[in-house]
Amino acid sequence: MSENLRRYHSALYAMNGVVVRVDPGRWDDASMCDDWTCREVLGHVIWNTQATVAALGIGERPPEQPEADVPGDDPAATWRSAMLAVLEAVDQQGALSTVVPGPFGEQPLDERLRIATADVFTHTWDIATGLGMTHGLDEGLAEIIHEGLAGAGDLLRQPGLLGPPTEAPAGASAVERYIAFAGRTVPR
Repeated sequence: MSENLRRYHSALYAMNGVVVRVDPGRWDDASMCDDWTCREVLGHVIWNTQATVAALGIGERPPEQPEADVPGDDPAATWRSAMLAVLEAVDQQGALSTVVPGPFGEQPLDERLRIATADVFTHTWDIATGLGMTHGLDEGLAEIIHEGLAGAGDLLRQPGLLGPPTEAPAGASAVERYIAFAGRTVPR
C-alpha cells in the first residue's frame, strides 16, 4: 500500500466517523463550506468516490446531479456504500497505477489520491464543525496535506478547489492551520 493510499484511507475513515454520528435530521444544516449544507458537502464527497470507482473501470460514472441529490434519503447508508466501494476498488491489483482524470488532467490514481485525500479531509471538517461535532482528524495528516498543497502556490486558489486563505487563531492546531490555509474560517 502506498503512502498516498494510507492517507486516503485515514481521511475516508475520519469522514465515516463523522457521518455515522450525524443526526439524520441535521443533514440540511449549514456546513462550514460556503453556501453548502452538510448534505451537499457529503454529496460532493460521495460523487467523487463513485467517480473514482468508475475511473477504475468498475461500473458507470455517476450522473451529474446537484450535490444535495447524491446522498438520497439515507445519507449515512449512501456514504457507507460509496466508501466500501472505493476501498475495494483501490485495493485491486494495478489500481494505483491506473491513469484517471483529475482537476489538473490525467494522472496515475496514486498521485490523484493526494487531492482526493485533501478533499475528504477538508469536507470532514466542514461537516463536523458545521454541526458542532468533534472531527477526529489526524494532526499529522493535516501537516502533510498542508505542506503538499502549499507547494502548489496559487494554482489551487480557484473555484471548486481552495479559497483565499484565512487567518488561523493564535495557538491553532495543525488541522486549524490547514483549514485556514484552505480558505475556511476557524471558529474562535
